[in-house]
Amino acid sequence: MNKSYIPLFTTRSIKRVYAILIPVLLLILLVLHYVFDGFNKIYQYHYNNNSALNFNNKHAGDFTTVSSYFPTIAIYPKNFNNKIPLINQPKNTQIVQYTGSAKSILSNYIREQEYNNHTFDIYSSQETFQECDKIEYKRDVAITNHTQLPDDLLKLTNVLMDQLDNDPAFMDLSLFFGGNLPKIIMKGELRKHFYKFAGTSVWLEQHGVHLMLSRVLFSQKGNKNDPQLSLLYAELFDENWQSLNDIELVLPIVNHKNERVYDSVKFPKFVPIPFYHNSDVVKGRWYGPEDTRFLLTKNQFGDDEPVIIFNSYHRQIKHINDNDDSAVRTKFGFYRSMFVGWLFQYQLGKLNTDGFQDSKFDNVTFNKVKELRIEGKERTSIEKNWTPFVDPEERIIGDDYVYIVYQWNDLKILKCELTDFKDASQSTCQMYYKDIETSQVVGPVRGGTELIPFEENKWIGFLRAHIKDCGCGGSVYRPNFLLLERIDSKFKLTYLSGSITFNIPVYGWKDFETVCAGREANALIPNGIAMYDKGEDYLSLTLSVADQDNVLLHMRGIKSMIESLDFKWDGRRIANKQIQCVVDHAYETCKEYAAYHLKIGDSEAAKKKAQEDERRAKQKEKEEKEKAEKEKADKEKAEKEKAEKEGKDKEENKQ
Repeated sequence: MNKSYIPLFTTRSIKRVYAILIPVLLLILLVLHYVFDGFNKIYQYHYNNNSALNFNNKHAGDFTTVSSYFPTIAIYPKNFNNKIPLINQPKNTQIVQYTGSAKSILSNYIREQEYNNHTFDIYSSQETFQECDKIEYKRDVAITNHTQLPDDLLKLTNVLMDQLDNDPAFMDLSLFFGGNLPKIIMKGELRKHFYKFAGTSVWLEQHGVHLMLSRVLFSQKGNKNDPQLSLLYAELFDENWQSLNDIELVLPIVNHKNERVYDSVKFPKFVPIPFYHNSDVVKGRWYGPEDTRFLLTKNQFGDDEPVIIFNSYHRQIKHINDNDDSAVRTKFGFYRSMFVGWLFQYQLGKLNTDGFQDSKFDNVTFNKVKELRIEGKERTSIEKNWTPFVDPEERIIGDDYVYIVYQWNDLKILKCELTDFKDASQSTCQMYYKDIETSQVVGPVRGGTELIPFEENKWIGFLRAHIKDCGCGGSVYRPNFLLLERIDSKFKLTYLSGSITFNIPVYGWKDFETVCAGREANALIPNGIAMYDKGEDYLSLTLSVADQDNVLLHMRGIKSMIESLDFKWDGRRIANKQIQCVVDHAYETCKEYAAYHLKIGDSEAAKKKAQEDERRAKQKEKEEKEKAEKEKADKEKAEKEKAEKEGKDKEENKQ
């Protein structure tokens, strides 16, 4: 006989238990989610433990660099938030999340380089009407030998061809290349048509990589002085400055709707900066961004935001005449103006660079840019060489403004909008500080790198002195170190160095083996401060040689050098000879450089002298040979005449 089933709990009891347990479980889940961010932490734990690689830079020395793991990976930021939408999944199969510290930027590779002392001649801004040596300080900074960064023009050209074919932001540029890029590659003429230089970088702390932007010039005719396009090329390096190819970064971006989302961006790539261009009109025109300054800001969401300041040729409407019913006549003005651009923010179309919205670009995504307009000042035909910096002390969440040194002699500083724009079509700049004006002429000391914070209300950077007709070609460019200081709303160029060579050889502009040629430039130009670690007092600097190559060097002792300088500015506006002393130093450096290369024989003057000496030697040899031959002929003639005379005399004597 089968016993009947007797349940342990009655149906009513089960319902009663569930009625109690379910609300309790829901309450626990809600507490985990909202108080401890539980869902996100569980996701992060799962993500990290299932990643192909979990970076952990211990800073002490056993960290293996990203470049040693995989040829192609996708890197998520260490502060990745899965609540924010990811609009494009990475295509690379190897997925990692960076978890290194901010100190990763100063690697053992940099510490362990060989450093040698290099002297800076530094001039203070204290009041003096005497000799320059009264305000001069000689200080040593330890520097490494320079390293030339790889240009990899073949990779660069292949990336460009891919974007010309597949990236809507670049397709319209195809006419500049006329389908000739494969031929240029086959002929081995990439260096004749492409010039990659002006590399400047920022450190992406959330990804553990250097993001470098380089300017790439393209010349249809293979003439360095006659380019048609200037483009920006973005690539990645690890903390040991090893190049990273085919890497994807999952980045927080702000789309054209001003929404914060994640996107997977592959590097290297050309940056889709909008600019006006016309492939039918190329004579005397350079299209695209030039003289880019690169700095790291914080955006409105508190994310690191790489920002560029650059000049670009553009078109704007000056006048529209619609009085005639049959036609509307539009008059355009063309300018080379300054712009601000955001690398992780985007816009649709390029109305702000072309003067009107072309429908073919309506749905094309470009990087967000805005023209920098000085309030109360008409747009001028050319603006260039602006030096940007931000003040972290003013930062609440993000940077609302960027400061820009508009002019170094008779110091002028602008304050330009990065958010909350008065005019949505531009970034309005106010003349924030203006020194006592002594000249209307822009001096030879001009923009170089961005400025970076040294300490509160102090910034450091490198300018460039542009000296003409000093004995070496048409002009010479060399770096100058600076310290800019602020007291309340006043600024002072407290210290500025003379020309610095960094022991970097500067080769010829056209002919690699001939320097100081004709009216050519002899150029060593500072581009950007790639790294500064104040605690351990290391700084990395990128420079360009002859507008053709990117070089990198590291230095140690900048902080110690500054702390050894004893002039303290009290906030007063004072006249001084600082700029003039720096210019005088630049001329002397140029003359010494020209004399040295005349001595070793690789300057144009030395080669002309050698050719002239050779010509004179040959002429002298010819003259001496002709003289010897003449003397020989005269001697032979005399001897012959003598013999003939003696013979004749003998005949006469016989008779």
